[in-house]
Amino acid sequence: MATLVLVRFMGLAWIRAADAFDIPRAPAKEGFRRVEVYLMRHGQSEGNVFPHQGPFGLVDPALTETGRSQATQTGLNCLSQHRTPDLVLASCLLRAQETALLAFGNSSVYVAPFISEDHWGQSFLHPGSTPGPADQQRQRIEEDLGPEDLDRLVPAEEGQDLGPPSWSFFLEWLPTSAAMQRLQQEPLIAVVSHGNFLQDTMAEFGWDDGHPKNAEVFRARMDLTENGFGPLTVEEVLCPGYAGDKDARNAWIAVFASAIIICILVCVLVWWCRRAKRGLQSASYETSLQSVSSDE
Repeated sequence: MATLVLVRFMGLAWIRAADAFDIPRAPAKEGFRRVEVYLMRHGQSEGNVFPHQGPFGLVDPALTETGRSQATQTGLNCLSQHRTPDLVLASCLLRAQETALLAFGNSSVYVAPFISEDHWGQSFLHPGSTPGPADQQRQRIEEDLGPEDLDRLVPAEEGQDLGPPSWSFFLEWLPTSAAMQRLQQEPLIAVVSHGNFLQDTMAEFGWDDGHPKNAEVFRARMDLTENGFGPLTVEEVLCPGYAGDKDARNAWIAVFASAIIICILVCVLVWWCRRAKRGLQSASYETSLQSVSSDE
């Protein structure tokens, strides 16, 4: 009996110490808790419009004016009608950070690793997947959004690896985040990321509804067990997004169509020149034969 009382006393003391010093404990409710997740793609960026797309893109592009409007409208018209996230995370790329600051206008935004766009480190073919220096990012945010929004951005921890993009790496990092450890049971976190990364991640867990639109938001959940996070379950499209830039697509179609027409014209011109040359050579040969015949 004395042993049982001692064990109970020590357990109670540990719980109170954890509350006092903010020491994370094992989740309640029989060893698990549910984590609600908003998955959001950034708004239209400078890398989504003609001619700065693909290998012709910019390093770490910011949002366009249209993209800033998309993020703001999604926050005002949709996200404000739902539960406010307890934690907002954005990738290390500028367009995701600007989107998060605009869409979640009253929340701090934490820069998180391993949720950036695919093609990490391929700065030549995919410059848009390469983050710029943090000081340049902050300067651009201040120019685009203002100093008040910049004050809500919490940079990544110094020395933290930011890539490559990986949902499993992200989940390994998430419980170590001080901001995550401060959350209570049943938290809601928002993850502002990128189209290819989100499409691949959601498809891995059974949701394959095509490429996410600009500023589109999905509602998902995960069970957190003693062994870590369970599978990601995507439940619905919470906020419909905005279709891609049709003008950019039409511009590229016009460029490629023009290139094809030019190639055809060049081929026709080369063929005509060669034919004309052969005709001249044939006429010259016949003239030579006639000259020889007349001499004889």
